[in-house]
Amino acid sequence: MSEGKIYTHCPDIFPGVRGTFQHLSAVAGTVHFNNPTEIFKIVKEKPDLVILGGYLDYYTQVLFTCKKEGVKTAILFTSTLGQAELSSDFIELAQLNALKKMLERNEITYLLFGSSSLSGVFASPKIKRYWNPFSVDYVQKHLKQTENLPTQKVNGIVMFMPFAPRKNIVNQLMAVKILQRDDPSLLLLTNNIAPQYRIFCNDFGIVFQDMGWLHPINYYRALQRAKASLQITLCEAFDYVAAESICSGTPVIVAPSVEWLYKDNTIGSVRHPDSIPEIYKALKETLTKPDQILEEQTKRLQEMCELHNSKAKELLKELTT
Repeated sequence: MSEGKIYTHCPDIFPGVRGTFQHLSAVAGTVHFNNPTEIFKIVKEKPDLVILGGYLDYYTQVLFTCKKEGVKTAILFTSTLGQAELSSDFIELAQLNALKKMLERNEITYLLFGSSSLSGVFASPKIKRYWNPFSVDYVQKHLKQTENLPTQKVNGIVMFMPFAPRKNIVNQLMAVKILQRDDPSLLLLTNNIAPQYRIFCNDFGIVFQDMGWLHPINYYRALQRAKASLQITLCEAFDYVAAESICSGTPVIVAPSVEWLYKDNTIGSVRHPDSIPEIYKALKETLTKPDQILEEQTKRLQEMCELHNSKAKELLKELTT
């Protein structure tokens, strides 16, 4: 459990940040809320800490209210610098600069970075590394809801991620194309594919199924039914989809960006994310030996959970004492 009463908040437009807060709640007993108007009720309870995820303009009012009432605050910036640089119009870099200035003006008590490399750049005692927690029990609760639904494996690969340049989309799509040449019945399962990538798939004959927005039950069911999960991205602070894939019994293929899971010279790890042949080879090997790679990845997931969850609890204790 967390030390004292700690609330977390981010709107649903930040699903990744919302996900880490949900896992933090399961691991450390924090309370998450989505509606920003609830902050005024929460402040009256005199919580020990309010953590906001990402950055939106209305956070200024939330921070002002908290400071006025003597409530400690923190803002979590989850992106790596690579992700920030590749964001449209450098929006995330501008947000990072704004957050640093807010910290210097004492408008927030702490600034948390989900990236280990980014948190190490600053010497300020007010800047901390946020260890992304992960609760296997939280995922298992969702998986139990699929028990009465068909979950047998289908001849498909899932690729659930935002369709953005930092996600290395085209290289992964082309590797799938080569694999579909070997096995025409192989299907790529994805969700909310962006128009430009939809056109790319159609032009190059990549067979895919866009599942659209997925309810959590359907999301986990899709992970369960796939033979492999693609997460070969250019930059990541953590990657919850990779962890959720393993929990769902599906091996995942990653690049060095997923630090906790990647391991050189092992099936399921692609050293050069810009190499289509490497991605294709990793896919082929993973589909051939899924049980072997899943067993090894499950061990790495358990090790990560022990470390990250322990560090996350330590951080909350430090921030509230």
